[in-house]
Amino acid sequence: MPTVSEILDGVYLLVDIEADETVLAASWRMSSAQVGALLVMRHGEPVGILTERDLMVRVISKRREPAETLVVEVMSAPLLCVYPHTSLEACRELMASRCVRHLPVFHDDTPVAMISSRDLLKGELPALRRGVDRALVHTTHQLH
Repeated sequence: MPTVSEILDGVYLLVDIEADETVLAASWRMSSAQVGALLVMRHGEPVGILTERDLMVRVISKRREPAETLVVEVMSAPLLCVYPHTSLEACRELMASRCVRHLPVFHDDTPVAMISSRDLLKGELPALRRGVDRALVHTTHQLH
């Protein structure tokens, strides 16, 4: 069964922000790093996650002022996380059951990466392609 470590063979950017920074600073950081989620830190410890959806639902749709709203006021907490040995299936189940699209990856107590539902899909594509190829070969043999 594929694990998180198998999809972390590329460079995965983990971008964080302090809990007391503004949402405006957070959105700028997300945009410049081209990421959909930030790990929220307080005094060097991870305390939550801020996602594009958090910005949309808790800031924009509520007409809150991004320059005056603090990350800690709109972040998602408590923090859900996974580890390199976590199976992709377990990640998918956690994302589905908790309605989240991003999960920070921890090695011991240290955050090392952020994975998204898109990363899980990319990680599973080779196995899906092999399955389709086997089905095509099987179907082709049955036709001849």
